[in-house]
Amino acid sequence: MSDQTTINLLKLPDGEVGLQSVFKNDDGTSRFVLPLPTDLIENDPGIRYLVINESRGGCEYQTRRFLDAHLGPADLFIDVGAHWGLFTLTAASCHPDELTVLAIEPDPHNVARLHKSIAHNKLTEQVEVLPCAVGAKAGTANLVGGLGTMGHSLEGAAYTTDLQPPTTPPSHVVPVQTLDQILADRPALADKRVFLKVDVEGSEVDVLEGARALLASGRVAAMVIEKGKTYQADPALSAFGAMLDRVRAQGFQCFHFKGHQQPGPLLPYELSNQDCDVVCLSSRLKPLPHYE
Repeated sequence: MSDQTTINLLKLPDGEVGLQSVFKNDDGTSRFVLPLPTDLIENDPGIRYLVINESRGGCEYQTRRFLDAHLGPADLFIDVGAHWGLFTLTAASCHPDELTVLAIEPDPHNVARLHKSIAHNKLTEQVEVLPCAVGAKAGTANLVGGLGTMGHSLEGAAYTTDLQPPTTPPSHVVPVQTLDQILADRPALADKRVFLKVDVEGSEVDVLEGARALLASGRVAAMVIEKGKTYQADPALSAFGAMLDRVRAQGFQCFHFKGHQQPGPLLPYELSNQDCDVVCLSSRLKPLPHYE
């Protein structure tokens, strides 16, 4: 890619390249390396976006910086919509050999890449990969492809009247579980404080609907919920707002950062058609005055 003259990609022994994390260890080395096929850096818009933004200050830096500031070694981080592991690796490498991660991703190709990312960074003991989608109830659903490796959505939820793919995207059937059932099946995690990230291209409302027991448990310290282009207009926008009202009724406060790539203070969130990550904090977690 033309940006490779300014982007420092490591050469890996298997012929792929490694994208170095913007987050550093105490000695200045990158906390993790994300292995990437060289052809997808050129041809996949999502991977290209990830490479350029991680190399120029950090991809979704503000949200990852928030998690980095608050995650503790005994916590559980649940990454719903893990893709190739950017958030999973950020969380696991924050407290190596301690913090527990559930990385949930339904697309088979992305699942294979996710396993490779985790193994490359020697984090397999901390991270469990769940190859499924998450929704309001268990079952199966059609996973409709996005642009490249990103943007897949259940039943094509990411596509709206104003946002349609240039060609018919591929789809295949995937299993769907609820967060409540996933956690019920893992009683060893029952005492852990939970941080939840949800980025599922239009199914965020369903994910929270299937996590009612978790939200009522008092275990959730914070949630990061992507509000993407699917929620720019009604009825989806109103549904997103109703979801946040239910979250607030359970004691959470909702915030956002000023810009998608800008840290700084958390600002109170009011429903609008703008894209952002909505950060929901329980009453037991106090935000920092400023995130650097």
